[in-house]
Amino acid sequence: MTTPTTARTRRHHIVSAVSTAALLLALAACGGDGDAGADQASSCALPSGAVTAENNCKFDGETITVSVTPGGLADGARAGLGQLFESTTGAKIEWVEQGPDEILTQLLAARGGTPPVDVVLDMYVPTLYNAARDEVFAKVDRSRIPNVGDVTPSAYAVPDLGPAGYVWVVGACVNESRLGELGVAGLNRFEDWFDPRLGAVAFPQPTNSRWNLTMSALAAHYGAPLDNPSIVIDQLKKLPGLKLYGATSEADDMVQSGEVSAAISSDGRCNGLAKSGAPVRFAPLNLSAGSATYTYIQAATGPQIVAGTKKTAMAEALINTLFSPDGKAMLPLTTKLIYSPTKPSIATAMKQDPAVAQYVLTDFTTLYSDPDFVAQFMRQRQVWVDAWNRAFH
Repeated sequence: MTTPTTARTRRHHIVSAVSTAALLLALAACGGDGDAGADQASSCALPSGAVTAENNCKFDGETITVSVTPGGLADGARAGLGQLFESTTGAKIEWVEQGPDEILTQLLAARGGTPPVDVVLDMYVPTLYNAARDEVFAKVDRSRIPNVGDVTPSAYAVPDLGPAGYVWVVGACVNESRLGELGVAGLNRFEDWFDPRLGAVAFPQPTNSRWNLTMSALAAHYGAPLDNPSIVIDQLKKLPGLKLYGATSEADDMVQSGEVSAAISSDGRCNGLAKSGAPVRFAPLNLSAGSATYTYIQAATGPQIVAGTKKTAMAEALINTLFSPDGKAMLPLTTKLIYSPTKPSIATAMKQDPAVAQYVLTDFTTLYSDPDFVAQFMRQRQVWVDAWNRAFH
C-alpha cells in the first residue's frame, strides 16, 4: 500500500529528476558538454559591445568549421577573429581555406546531407545571389546578434541573410606616371577610357570575380537588356589596346609596369600598390544607373551561416565576435587588405591608422549596388559569357 510519505518521496524524486534534466539542457544550450552534433538553441545572450572572455558565450571543447579565402584574408582572419573567438568562448575554429565560389560548389553538392563547413566567412556579391537562390545559407535572426545592429544598410545584400563585414569596390587603377608621359590629364570616369592616347587598358576575363560586377554595372550604365549583351560588348570593342587578364596579379603587374595606362581593379589591390610606392592611383568609374551616378561598384563581403549546420549558436557567436566594435576581430583583416568596414565604430578605429586612413570608405551611398538587377544579371550570366567569348576569343 502506498502511504502519504512514500507518495511524497516519489513526487520529490520525480521533480528532482525533471529539474536536473532541465538544468542539464540549459547548460548544454549555452555551450556546455552537450552533443556537438546537436543543433544548439542557445539561451546564452551574446554581448552588445566589445567582446571579452567575461561576457561571451562559452562553447568549451567544441569546434566550428569556417571557410575562408587562402592568403592574406585567411591570415587576417586567424590573427583577429580566430584569436578573439577562441580565447573568449573556449571553442576551436577549424579553418578550411577555399574561396567562396569553390565552397559554394561543395555546399550545393552536399545539400540534404552534412554540409562541409558551418560558416562561410567571406561570401561576396554577386556569388551570394546564386547561393541565396539555391538556399544554401540559413536566414539570420539579427536580434540574436546584437553587434550587427548598426552596420550600414547596404551591408545586407540579401535582407534575410548575414551582413557584410566589409566592402571592397571595383574601380580603375591608373598609372599616373604613364598618363603624364602620354599627356592625359586625369582618368576619372569610364568614358575617359576610350581616349586613344591611353595606348592600352586592361579588363578582366569572366573567370575573374571583377568581371561579373563590372559587366552588370556596365549593363545598367548603357541600358542594355540582360538578354542582349551586344550594347556593352560593342562598347568594349572600342577600348584602345584592350588587354584581358584572368588572375588579379596580372592586372597588378600590367598597371604598375606601365604596360597599360589603366586596369579594372579593386580598391584593396590598387591602394596596396600605391601604399608600397607604385605610381598608381585608384580612380572612380562614375557610372550612371537611372538618375544617379556612382563612383565605384560595391562588392559586399561577409559571413554566412550554412543551412543545415548543427552549430547555429556558435555561428551566431562567431559573427557577433567579428563585429566587436573595438575592431579586435576585424581590423587585422581589413587593415592588411585595405577594405572598408561596414560597422561605423570599426571604420573609425581603422581611420586612426595613418597608413590606411585615407583609403577607408564611409559613404556607401556613392557606390553602385543594385541587388535585384545584379541577381537578374547572374541568372543571364551564361548569355553574357557566350557573347564575350565570341567577341574576344
